[in-house]
Amino acid sequence: AACRWRRGRRCLPSRARAAAERAIALAPELAEAHSALGLIQLSYDWNLPAAGRALQRAIALKPTYAAAHSWLGAWHAAVSSAEDGVASGEEAVRVEPLSLSANVQLGWRYHAAGRFDDAARRLEHALELEPRYPMAHWLLGQSYLTLGRHDEGIAELRTAAELSGNLAWIVATFGCGLAHVGRIDEARAILADLTRRAENEYVRAFLFALLHAYLGE
Repeated sequence: AACRWRRGRRCLPSRARAAAERAIALAPELAEAHSALGLIQLSYDWNLPAAGRALQRAIALKPTYAAAHSWLGAWHAAVSSAEDGVASGEEAVRVEPLSLSANVQLGWRYHAAGRFDDAARRLEHALELEPRYPMAHWLLGQSYLTLGRHDEGIAELRTAAELSGNLAWIVATFGCGLAHVGRIDEARAILADLTRRAENEYVRAFLFALLHAYLGE
C-alpha cells in the first residue's frame, strides 16, 4: 500500500510492520505483537483477512488484552457488522474498564452502529477519565450534532480543535459541523484559514472536498 506518512527516507508504516514481524519472530506467543501487526494490516495495508487473523490470534493468546478487542471491533465494523464491532468494544471495556482508549473506541463503535445516545454517554465517561483528550471531544461533538444538540456539539468540536493544537483534519471537521448547523460564515472562515495553511504545510485535498460538500458546493 502507498505510504501516507513519511519521516526521512523510510515509510513509517513499513517500519512499524517490520518491527511487529520481528517481534513475532522473536516471541511468537506475544499477543501485543500480533495485535500491532493486525492494526497495521487493518489501517495501512487494508488487508482485512490478514488483520482479522492477527487480531484474533492476539486475543487467543491474551484474552484480557483490551487493545486487541478494540481493534477487532474496528475490523468487525469494516467486514461484518456494526453490532459485532460494538460487542468487541464492550469486551475491551469489560476487561479494562479504566482504559481511555477502550472507552473512546467503544464510543466510536456505538456511533457507527447508530446508537448515538450510548455513544454520547460512553464518551462523556471517557472525558471523566481524561478531560483533555481531543479524540473524545471530537467524537462526542459528532454524537451531539447527530442528536440535534447543536450548541453542545459545536462546543465539543471547538474544544477538540484547540486541544489538538489545531490539527488540520479536526479543524476541517469543526468547519463541517458549523456548516451543518447553518453557521456558514464561520465555516467559510475555517476554509479560508486552511487554504492559507496549505501554502506552508500539507493539508489533505480530501479535507477541502469535505468542507465544500458541507457548504453545498
